[in-house]
Amino acid sequence: MQKKEWNLIDFHAKFTEEYMQWCLQHQQQLAQDEADTDDLYYEMYAEWLDQPKDWLNGASPRSYFADMREAPMLVSAFMEYILQEMEVPDPLIERLVQEKDAVYPIFLNILMEQSCSQEDISEEELLEVRAQIIPLLGEMHKPHPYIRYIQLLQEQQDDTALAEELTEALMEVCTAYMPQLKEAYDNATGYAKLAILDLFSRMKGAEEAYDLLVDELNRPGADIAFLANCLGRLGDARAVEALKELLYRPEIQYYEFKEVKNAIEELSGEEIEDMDFSGDPLYDYLKGEHESE
Repeated sequence: MQKKEWNLIDFHAKFTEEYMQWCLQHQQQLAQDEADTDDLYYEMYAEWLDQPKDWLNGASPRSYFADMREAPMLVSAFMEYILQEMEVPDPLIERLVQEKDAVYPIFLNILMEQSCSQEDISEEELLEVRAQIIPLLGEMHKPHPYIRYIQLLQEQQDDTALAEELTEALMEVCTAYMPQLKEAYDNATGYAKLAILDLFSRMKGAEEAYDLLVDELNRPGADIAFLANCLGRLGDARAVEALKELLYRPEIQYYEFKEVKNAIEELSGEEIEDMDFSGDPLYDYLKGEHESE
């Protein structure tokens, strides 16, 4: 492997420090151009990346990783930033994308591993590494291993960064993987089940997706608010009758009523009257906020 001396530098923290110092020196200018503050931040950041820095011995932040040409070293640096809970620098991401043909197989191997094979990385850290790899595959315009994503999603008991990235990646292709998602759904528990139901809600026109969502809605202890939102997104008006049956259940809570009401109105165009939920904490809070305006 190529030998290269490099230090783990928090480039985002460095820029933020310089940006805050600049802001303190230009408070009057910022007050006059308050609406353009966000644009200014990104413009200054783009310029900063190419400016020579004394703390880099005259190199610019963008050029810091330029000499890293071997994919294993680039991936090692990428992982080290994540393990140290530091934001991966944009110049390093640029280099990973530039070397995508060599980096992709390494990333793919990390995603495909059935268990953590490295002694110096925990399972939790591996989850975070995988979460940050997934969007990079999109930037590289490389194929996503969707079957593996479904397997990984099925394992997610909690709402993790990896679970969110897996769900996001599967959204655009979920209809094509309905059989695999259905199998994963049958075996999933916890957050994974909710994530797969969310994917079903994006399969417009898919009969099986509709049936699964309605069946889940009718289960004892169903997450009514979540499933009403899913059915509204799916856009199948047949769900209206099943949703209406929930509206006047004695045990329904206000936040559930609102989601069911919104879904019915979205699917049918019918306006549903509000109900008095006095005693419900959310209802009383929102009513008090409205009356105080």
